[in-house]
Amino acid sequence: MNVTIAGSASCDGTYGSAFQYNDVTAVDIGGTQAPSFTVTLFSTTQITGTTPPGISGVTNVEVFTTNNNSGGSGNNIFAYIPGGPSVSGVGPQIGLTTVAQPVTISGNNFISGTFANGTPATTVTFNCNGVPNTQPLNAIVTSIGSIALTAPTCGTAGADQVTVMTPGGSSSGTYQYVAPGTPSVTSISPSTRHPSGRHPGHHFRLELHRRDLGDVRWHPDNRLSNQ
Repeated sequence: MNVTIAGSASCDGTYGSAFQYNDVTAVDIGGTQAPSFTVTLFSTTQITGTTPPGISGVTNVEVFTTNNNSGGSGNNIFAYIPGGPSVSGVGPQIGLTTVAQPVTISGNNFISGTFANGTPATTVTFNCNGVPNTQPLNAIVTSIGSIALTAPTCGTAGADQVTVMTPGGSSSGTYQYVAPGTPSVTSISPSTRHPSGRHPGHHFRLELHRRDLGDVRWHPDNRLSNQ
């Protein structure tokens, strides 16, 4: 695709002009030379170039001239996107309103990296309490199909929309907030226990073996018998 690169020909004092329309020798995008580029005639601020294929995520754009190059001023200013994002799942899908729980968003076309102005190429927001731009904690694109984050706490229970946004568009999933309840005991089983630790209805037998007494057995009613 064709892109327009805007810039400046400001001079650092070394050269009379650091950027002239007929002075550009190369344009690199993502570390790969652009297949073609055209400097607007007599312009010192605008170049039209063709992006090279096979690059993903946020990339650098660097302009080279016979005297100098743009260097770090072109860092992280262009993003390759395979298309708009799509969210296929949020897991776990349910969490307490009072707990910031680790969550993974599954889908496709998530873009890693951060632009030069500090804006992530992929952002995530929760619609908590009707506020659509509640930010999660530590959202990281771990792959083109996965985002790891920590869900924010929320004051109200209910199904909230989770939105993933990239320069290519947005897509949403659902995260269910549940209010923590008060624990209650409904039953205990078994409900009784003998003071000695024995459970009623259980029978125990102790057998001692001596040659002169034969088999001596102790029964729960404390009676001894020789067998």
